[in-house]
Amino acid sequence: MKSGFQLPDNYWNDFEKKLNKRLHEADQEKLDISSGFSVPDTYFSNFKVNVEAEHPIVKYKKWLAIAAIFIALISLGIIQYNLSSQKNTVDFSSVEDKKIYQYIDNQYISEEVLDEYSKVSKERFQLEDAMQDIKDEEILSYFDDQLNDLYAYEN
Repeated sequence: MKSGFQLPDNYWNDFEKKLNKRLHEADQEKLDISSGFSVPDTYFSNFKVNVEAEHPIVKYKKWLAIAAIFIALISLGIIQYNLSSQKNTVDFSSVEDKKIYQYIDNQYISEEVLDEYSKVSKERFQLEDAMQDIKDEEILSYFDDQLNDLYAYEN
């Protein structure tokens, strides 16, 4: 990749001679290389820095940072609450029955699949109802019996 800049031909051949010539001229002329700015002689003798004193802006920056974090956390909490309170439900009350049946017909779901799904759903509800009726003592007694059987088998 080229940068587009080029050096003249034979640039490096006599580079050292040109450099020495310029350095010799600079020594002869004693060029003034000062910048034009000056500092009074006693400027640094009375110069003191109080490092222990904290600048008020530093205190404000700390409080502003804490306030910004606090505001960000509250904002995230409000956004999270709003997102979680929105329900992902669809209201089908305004949809005509004809359109619902049309949609179901176009889904290629057979009656056998729907019957199987309804059986599984009924069994799941029956299981959940049965589990609600079980008392904690019955569960503990069952596990106690299982452990006793396990220990009896080992002996």
